[in-house]
Amino acid sequence: MKIESVLERASEKLETLLELKNFAKNIGHYELAAKCQEIELEKFPRTTEEIDANNYGEKLNLLFRMVELDIPTPVAFRIEKTLELYKKKKGKFDLKDAAKIIIDSNILFIRTES
Repeated sequence: MKIESVLERASEKLETLLELKNFAKNIGHYELAAKCQEIELEKFPRTTEEIDANNYGEKLNLLFRMVELDIPTPVAFRIEKTLELYKKKKGKFDLKDAAKIIIDSNILFIRTES
């Protein structure tokens, strides 16, 4: 199977393309990783919601680092959303709320892990 057909198949789904890009980086095949990045930006441009969440998460990350807590951006975002919802619901936080925060975060920060 040629690399072009692998790229074509991987580019059908963002998650698969990100996995291929990460694999290429890990084995030092930077040309393939760059091609994956190019396809990613072309076929799956970042949404405004993703960009806003990442910017907000980075601000939270900086805030936590200022108090000597090295918390990754997606985790900082989850902490903020958890505390925000917990306060809003006056302590009536449940597993459904937690699951929604996790799912939303995973969708917004899918590219952060790559």
